[in-house]
Amino acid sequence: EDLEKHRLRVLVVHPIYGGSLPTAEYAARALKNLGHEVVSVECDRFAQGFFYLKNAAQE
Repeated sequence: EDLEKHRLRVLVVHPIYGGSLPTAEYAARALKNLGHEVVSVECDRFAQGFFYLKNAAQE
């Protein structure tokens, strides 16, 4: 009942890589369809830097 009265502001953070991307997209779409404000962050752009830092930390 409260969610019907109040519009949420939601940040959906997409994965850097992996199979959960469709889940993030479905969740964002569902929340938008319910009337909430949704912003998505596409983190795949940061994959190269992420893996560089991950490898550097292991050395």
